[in-house]
Amino acid sequence: MPVYFVESNRWKEIVTAWTRKSIVFAPFHFNSHILYERVSENNIEDAIFGYVRPLQPLKFFFYPFQERTVPEIENPEKRIIIGAANCDLAGT
Repeated sequence: MPVYFVESNRWKEIVTAWTRKSIVFAPFHFNSHILYERVSENNIEDAIFGYVRPLQPLKFFFYPFQERTVPEIENPEKRIIIGAANCDLAGT
């Protein structure tokens, strides 16, 4: 897998560009928890980058819920998940 380096002052600009082509999730504060939320140009300033561990495990994005309450999506959009924990990455 290729490794890319990004200047820290350009990070939010790059993430914003990703939101135009993909669904992007990043950690956000929600009450007293840190949870993944979809990133948009409107909320990117509130995203937490670089030092947190969200409450939800990465499998939350890949395995279906036990009970489906909405119709299945035929062709899901590409997803980018920022802030995945090391232990979640080791298990994929």
